[in-house]
Amino acid sequence: MKNTLLKLTIIALALVGSVATQSLDTTMTMDFQVTTTSPGGNYSPRNVGAIWVEDASGSFVKTLKLWADRRKRYLYTWNDHTGGNTIDGVTGATYTSHSTRTAAWDFTDTSGDTVPVGDYTLWLELTDEHAQGPLYSFSFPFMGVTETITPPDQSNFRNMQLSYDLTIVVGADPHDYTLPQQHKLMLNYPNPFNPNTNIPYSLGRVTHVSLAVYDLQGRLIRQLVNSEQSAGSYKIEWDGLDSAQRSVSAGVYLCVLQTGDQIQTHKMVNLK
Repeated sequence: MKNTLLKLTIIALALVGSVATQSLDTTMTMDFQVTTTSPGGNYSPRNVGAIWVEDASGSFVKTLKLWADRRKRYLYTWNDHTGGNTIDGVTGATYTSHSTRTAAWDFTDTSGDTVPVGDYTLWLELTDEHAQGPLYSFSFPFMGVTETITPPDQSNFRNMQLSYDLTIVVGADPHDYTLPQQHKLMLNYPNPFNPNTNIPYSLGRVTHVSLAVYDLQGRLIRQLVNSEQSAGSYKIEWDGLDSAQRSVSAGVYLCVLQTGDQIQTHKMVNLK
């Protein structure tokens, strides 16, 4: 599945120069997951933490996730680097246990502007006491391609995986308004979600539709649609269950829409 998506991305990029009369719709998303473990502070297993992004020069870009509430003052490095900025970040109260944490980024800064291509750094901070806790950071490139990065396990940050991809949809001639609208997979909502999420999409003509959920290893989790459908707008609700009607674990999943020879995909984050 991953190789297929990468090949389609490369094909779509090649079309930019050869299909001058068609419109291109691009979306870029990044998803990250990490399993935290206790550093052995006074308030363990209760813990606070933050995940944020900086650019190559060390300038703050955006907070992705903060679980701290009023105890965020003990995240000393996050406060120092970000000034406490949580615009567009997913924020919540102190966690009472350690588990897998997830975060998503749409490659925009706190002003809503898309960041330029280049290298960025993902920062993690964790503490379970009124003191500086563990820190970890690693760099990743934003180059407009599909990629997955698996940083090495750290003492308190394990099972890390960062994945991001570029989805390019080749549409109709923007000057020919008599043509039908293109097939399009929209972002699911809510995202992150637990346990249900809605997946909207539209079809420009009658076509066979396959809408399915995969994990990041390319394994099929649930087939949601597999039939011919007419042109129009649709919305499918996924209840967070796999094909055997079991609840899926927390993490990042791929929503894949295939219409004929066109494949579109985006990431969905399931929170527990």
